[in-house]
Amino acid sequence: MPGLHTTLQAVVNFAVPQAEIEDPAKYLARFDAKDPVPSRKSEIAIFDLREEFDAGMDGKSAGQQLDETGYAVVKHESAFGTSEGLSTVEATDAYKEECCSAVKEMLGASKVLCWNVVVRDAGSGQPDTKGVMQMKLEKGFAPTTDLKAVASFAHVDQDDEYARTIIKRAAGDDVFEKYSRAEIVNIWRPLHGPVTNNPLAVSDFFSMDLDKDVMRMAGSYGTAYSVSYSPRQRWAYVQHMQPNEAYLLRCYDSNMGKNGEALFTGHVACEMLNEPDPVGLEGKPKVPRRSVEARMFVLYE
Repeated sequence: MPGLHTTLQAVVNFAVPQAEIEDPAKYLARFDAKDPVPSRKSEIAIFDLREEFDAGMDGKSAGQQLDETGYAVVKHESAFGTSEGLSTVEATDAYKEECCSAVKEMLGASKVLCWNVVVRDAGSGQPDTKGVMQMKLEKGFAPTTDLKAVASFAHVDQDDEYARTIIKRAAGDDVFEKYSRAEIVNIWRPLHGPVTNNPLAVSDFFSMDLDKDVMRMAGSYGTAYSVSYSPRQRWAYVQHMQPNEAYLLRCYDSNMGKNGEALFTGHVACEMLNEPDPVGLEGKPKVPRRSVEARMFVLYE
């Protein structure tokens, strides 16, 4: 949990609050990249998790962090998630296996499946548009062949309905009978560092009002949640992330908070306004952020 005070400021693109949208049902009925959910940029206070992260997150496991906020920050050295990697199908498949093994161990899961892998680039990526991908477990695809732009709109990847749909597509129609709990957790890391451009910001689930701040919407592939801003929200990031540092982002949990767990975290690329330069890189040009996210289905017996 980040501290109670911060001087750091960021600009984030949020959805306009649902109460201000004339016809919210319109944005749930269909996805149109030319007519997205109305948004506005807000300047917000943002908390830096770097000191807490380097100190070991008070000894909290990745699972404890996810339950407390909806996100976790972890150390993980990848053999493939680097600026040179993920340019071939073979490297991508190896990265998927690596992520499945890591997430299974971090969360104590029975089984982990990798739904897909996306590489985002702040300098050359293309926006997400309506497509036919993500209909099943992705195979035979190298993500660097189709770079996506950074996600510059505060959101949660799936709503409850679509989350259950794609988990069934991957693990079978009886998955919720076979397993006691199912989660969608993204593992996100930069492919080069330190990140000084468009870092990923994450929201503390328990600082959001689900009735006012979250709205169901049609996304590029299925239904998701937009996130609008309120000053009561607590947003955080890890300053100057490196490729051996990663977020786990909870997007869905079939427990549905029955034991007080966070349901999800909102996340978005942000623009830092007063972040100090990394030591040794003072005054150097900002390098466009390139990152990779793997969407994991995490199953517990």
